[in-house]
Amino acid sequence: MPKKTLLLLRHAHRDKDAGHDVDNGLSQKGRRQAKRLTERYLADLGGVFVPGDIKIYSSPKKRCIETVEGISDATGVSIEIQPLLDEGERLKARARSFVEIWKRSRKPLTIACSHGDWLPVMLLELTGTEIQLSKAGWAELVTDEDWPSGVRLTRVIQKSED
Repeated sequence: MPKKTLLLLRHAHRDKDAGHDVDNGLSQKGRRQAKRLTERYLADLGGVFVPGDIKIYSSPKKRCIETVEGISDATGVSIEIQPLLDEGERLKARARSFVEIWKRSRKPLTIACSHGDWLPVMLLELTGTEIQLSKAGWAELVTDEDWPSGVRLTRVIQKSED
């Protein structure tokens, strides 16, 4: 199997004015975080992967979609809404199902934006390590030919200054 990279992103700070039960978008702080996340992506990986190499998935929640819109706009790659990335119940089963999607993908880079409850479950599933990502943080994982034991956590980037 050729080397593949998975970026797991936590959505940026959300607008809480309408409450926690509303599918709200990003706050002003979250928009700044998403902009910096896009800038960091472009600085670190923008020259490594061409648009045809990239698949972008997002939870159906507006705050996740808005978090990856900058990367989508910069690369010209559409965002695919993936219900497996949503917050809520059956996290381990949904994480395992998403691993299968990633395994079958022919794209060298997969970007997935999700939530603070789903991401630690996914990272534990892939790495055996419990990792909490801050809002607008990301974890980068890389495979080698020895799938699935060949998944390596290559870096964790927590959000930059607000």
